[in-house]
Parts: sequence; structure tokens; C-alpha cells
Amino acid sequence: MGKAKQFSKRNHASRNLFCFFCAFLIAFGVLTDNTYADNRELIVFIASDSESAYRYHLTEDCPSLSRSIVSEVTLEYAARCGFTACDRCHPPAPDFEVVATPRPVSLSTNTNGEKSRFATKSIENNQSNSWKIWLCIIATIMTIALVYIVIGRIRSNKYNRERDMIERQEREKWAQERQKYKVLYEGKPTLELCGAPSNCYVGEDGLPACKSGDETWGTDYTVYVTITGKAYHNKNCPIAINKYAYPINAYKAKMKGFCMCSYCRTELPDMTWYQDYLTIAKIRQKYMIEE
Repeated sequence: MGKAKQFSKRNHASRNLFCFFCAFLIAFGVLTDNTYADNRELIVFIASDSESAYRYHLTEDCPSLSRSIVSEVTLEYAARCGFTACDRCHPPAPDFEVVATPRPVSLSTNTNGEKSRFATKSIENNQSNSWKIWLCIIATIMTIALVYIVIGRIRSNKYNRERDMIERQEREKWAQERQKYKVLYEGKPTLELCGAPSNCYVGEDGLPACKSGDETWGTDYTVYVTITGKAYHNKNCPIAINKYAYPINAYKAKMKGFCMCSYCRTELPDMTWYQDYLTIAKIRQKYMIEE
């Protein structure tokens, strides 16, 4: 039983470690994905026909672009070319490291084409990096899960072998002990083996009794106790009569800690034989030995 609990605890700890590691990988993927998913692909607007107003705008409806030819570019391109944020529409500032490049003299159609190709390539590179990270994380989790299953199967087989060996040893030990007690107790009355007095027996309730008297368990094994008292009495004791005492077996009175009455001085019989009777009966039941 102890080995089973230890095996269960080890499995529980391994399962928790596996779940924690998977959660760590997923969190790492989310954080890494967010690192790549910055605002460098954000589309901003610039005036392509102005050589002096090097500002980028959040929307093409910005009042500063009302008289200009508007071009769409990525925030990365605008930042690299030295464009600054418009102070009227307040577009977001770059949250990535900006590598400055020479400003274009004008934003011609060809330049716009180069900008578009640059923006598209940047987006594709970031998406590709994001997918690579997630694929690596998924592959790592699947590999760890496979290793966890294989290790769990190996440990389970080892535990099953140990359990079978322990059960086999216990069965062999039980058979040896049964053979030993079978020689001692089989075919012999339990009362005779425990040395019970000739007038004593064990009743249907499993308690000791004697054949003398008309009490429930005989004169020797029947005593009387009161509801509030802590002593046992015989049936003729005035204390028991006046306080409406009820009968109880002498063995139960001893087990419950009742003491001898100081008035009637009733003594309990020797019940050593009954203790031996209970021990032998338990052995008979455990090893299936008949009288």
C-alpha cells in the first residue's frame, strides 16, 4: 500500500511538472509572438507631394493632408525615413528600434512601390517568424508528451511487477501461516483451545456467558449499571434497585471502564479465556480454519 501511494505521488508530481512546462512554453510563445507583432506594420499616411512636411498621420482624413496627395506606408518605413508623428491626429510612436535611413527626396510612384514591397516583406518575415516559433513550441510539447507517456508506461510496468511480487510474497506467507494454524486449531473446539470453564460459553451476541442463574448472561457475567453511575452492581444491590439499573455483560462493563461498587463489592469473573477465544476466532476467520 505504501508503494502504491509513493507511485501515485510521483505520477502526480510528474504530471504537474509537465503541465507547468507546457504552460511556460505557451507563455513564451505568446510573449515572443507579441514581440514580433509590434506596430511596425501599422499603416500610416504621409503627404507624397511635399518635400518639407515630413510627418506621418493616423488617418488620411487628417486636416494636415487636406491639400496633399496621400500615400499609405508602414510605420516602420516612415520611422526609418525620419518622419515624425503629426501633432494634430496624434498617431502612435514606434515601439521598436528605429534604424535611420536617408530621407527620400520625393515619394514618387516608384518609391511608393518600393515602400509597398518593403512593408509586405516586413510583414511576411514577422509572420514567418511567428509561425516558426509556434511550430517549434508545438513540436516541443508533443515531444515532451511522448517522452512523458513512454516514461509513465515504463514506471507503470515496473510498479506492476513490484506489486505482483509483493502480492505473491504475501500469498506465500499467508499459506505458510495458515498451514501452521491449521495444525493447531483445525477440528478442535475454540472453547476447549482457550481453556474456558466447563459452565461457560459464548452466546449468539458473541459475549461470554455462564449456565448458572436466570440472568441474560448468567449470574457470573451479568452486572447492573445506572445511567449516570460509574460502578457496576449485582441485581440485589440497593443502589442498583433505587436508581433503576439495567443489565450489562461483565466484559462490556470492564471495557467501558466501570469500577466495582463500594457497597455490594461485586467482583468480575476471570475473562482471560474470553480474550484467548477472541484471538483464536480471529485467526480462524482470517485463515479460514473450521472447528
